[in-house]
Amino acid sequence: PDEGYHDHAGTVMVVAWGQFMDHDFTLTATPLDARNKNDPEECCDRPPHLKHPYCLEIIVPDDDYFYRGYNVKCMDFVRSFPSVRPNCRLGSKVPYNTLTGVIDGNTVYGVNDAFGRHLRSGYGGELRMNPVFAEYGLKDLLPLKLDIPDEGCTRTNSSQFCFEAGEIRVNEQLVLTCMHTLMAREHNRVARGLSTVNPHWDDETLYQEARRIVIAEIQHITFNEFLPIILGKDVMEK
Repeated sequence: PDEGYHDHAGTVMVVAWGQFMDHDFTLTATPLDARNKNDPEECCDRPPHLKHPYCLEIIVPDDDYFYRGYNVKCMDFVRSFPSVRPNCRLGSKVPYNTLTGVIDGNTVYGVNDAFGRHLRSGYGGELRMNPVFAEYGLKDLLPLKLDIPDEGCTRTNSSQFCFEAGEIRVNEQLVLTCMHTLMAREHNRVARGLSTVNPHWDDETLYQEARRIVIAEIQHITFNEFLPIILGKDVMEK
């Protein structure tokens, strides 16, 4: 149980950066619902003939000490896509990862070229942002997710939209969204700086050079600031 322990070495940034990095290189493949192009998360409330075949919802016992107080009888659960085992050997099911296994900033830039181009503004090497509070002198926010707005987003009505970034789970929790916003702003800051000292560079050159710098920043923070807190100096020195 949580006894209120306070870690004086790490802050909530340790958790936030850890999740940001987890989303850089791991995402289990799950099927999409043909009806809404979203993960088939609605398993409990659908009749059998409308339920996705990968649904494997969890039935909550009536005497569950926690969920009985909230009248929760079922938890949605969707099985992952299987992958091919090495040498096509038979064995237990193995899920596959849809992301690259290296720290390459796909949380900022996307996992493929097509989506990466979608995230770009098309000028100055910058990423698309939402200057919704510019008139108040405040910094840009991430762009709104208008394409398949229900994907990775819980909306109370059709006029509300979540944020869009290089990784679909950007809206899972607020501090994670802040990490995405921070690094997207950092890319544009670097791109503007490069444009100032290299006015002859085109959009593509500015984007790629800024991207390399930001990826290097992410790697540096991870190995020099994040991991020493998690693993300790002795492990890092080994």
